[in-house]
Amino acid sequence: MVADRADFPLMSAAERVSADFETVSLSLESHPVGLLRPQLRKLGAVSAGGLLEVGSGRVVKLGGLVIVRQRPPTAKGFTFLSMEDETGIANVIIEPSLFEKYRREITGTPLLVATGRVERSGKVVNLKVTHLEALIPELPVEPKVHSFR
Repeated sequence: MVADRADFPLMSAAERVSADFETVSLSLESHPVGLLRPQLRKLGAVSAGGLLEVGSGRVVKLGGLVIVRQRPPTAKGFTFLSMEDETGIANVIIEPSLFEKYRREITGTPLLVATGRVERSGKVVNLKVTHLEALIPELPVEPKVHSFR
């Protein structure tokens, strides 16, 4: 006896990427932030790759997925985030005075929009934060983040 075939609606790209992250913590189809790029463009946010082209001292917004959070005891209270998108990884620096103000975003939000001033030292480009906010996506992805090690 052959069972009847169930007709399920096709999954959207966002649903497929979300399912990939839920099951294997990555997706070969797309980076989740790539699916949010239109939303980030509306906010005026640059990509991690685009940040490399921004001149030192300019204030910009950067949207991305927080993949690492670090607050080493030797850093005098500074917090460092690695934010990833479909173009690469960006370094984000948060001063101790802003940690309490943005504690919720820093410690518990996987997708962020960081506003700050671009700093360059040789080939290293950092975004020194002045404002952080959660990026509320239309994509339900909760990827794993490596935090405070």
